[in-house]
Amino acid sequence: MLAGLATLVVAFVLAGPGIVGLIALAALWIATTAAHFAGSTPQRDALDATTPASSTDTRRRR
Repeated sequence: MLAGLATLVVAFVLAGPGIVGLIALAALWIATTAAHFAGSTPQRDALDATTPASSTDTRRRR
């Protein structure tokens, strides 16, 4: 997350002040946030494998 913040600061400095810089900053912020959440979300298969409802075992448990 810190690397994403550093990237945003560098991009803002390179783009310069003004509306173009703000648009570039917002676009990079959205991209880094999306990448962060995509990387921290567990895989769908991993979630399905851990739920009792998805078990293929039809025996009754006591």
